[in-house]
Amino acid sequence: MAEWIYISPHLDDAVLSCGGMIRQQVQQGERVQVWTVCAKENPYPQLSEFAQILHNRWETGDETVAIRRREDIAACGVLGAEPAHLTFYDVIYRRLPGGAPIVTCDIELFLPPEPAEMDEGRQVLAPFLDAVPAGARVVGPLTMGGHRDHRLVRALLEERFPGVLYFADYPYIAQYELDIHEFTQGMEIGYLAEVDEAGLQSWQDAVAQYASQISSFWKDETDMRAQLRQYWLTGEGCRLWKKSP
Repeated sequence: MAEWIYISPHLDDAVLSCGGMIRQQVQQGERVQVWTVCAKENPYPQLSEFAQILHNRWETGDETVAIRRREDIAACGVLGAEPAHLTFYDVIYRRLPGGAPIVTCDIELFLPPEPAEMDEGRQVLAPFLDAVPAGARVVGPLTMGGHRDHRLVRALLEERFPGVLYFADYPYIAQYELDIHEFTQGMEIGYLAEVDEAGLQSWQDAVAQYASQISSFWKDETDMRAQLRQYWLTGEGCRLWKKSP
């Protein structure tokens, strides 16, 4: 039985990007786990102004991470995957060694991570990555869109797993009309899934569990389902990439 471990930067990325594939793999009797890196409870007494703005937008208050964890558990349940929540802070909660917030606006979410962030990520995630079973197929983000946490996760996975597979980051690929070929130079298709209508339905149902995040990318749930269908038709959410030998 094949074993898959999707390393998701946030509490939604793997399901948004790969929900149809995950469902298909589970249906085939394969074990699928979704490990979310940035899932540690946030330090509310130190919440930055920018983090507070996002909490207000999501209407999640001081229970933001707990709510998002519950959403992720529900979404993985729709697909039949096993969720795991690791203990690294989302970048909106992380701070520089002097105490200043790392990000203070949307633009800073898409800058490369600081060396101190990378060092902290290695230290925090080492025990988890050490526990990846031999033979498991590890999947991580291509970093389309360039989100800081996606970049950090990809870099750390590449340090540990030479054979890592990559998923296109949805909805960034569609939202910014990005060309997959610009992000896959020197790569080839490493896995191809045939996701049918039932798989799309499960994918849409899973994404719908992330109620707090719908407004970040879509007008409403109906819009999400329509746009996800359009993305499914492109086939980009049904394959994984790997570096060519």
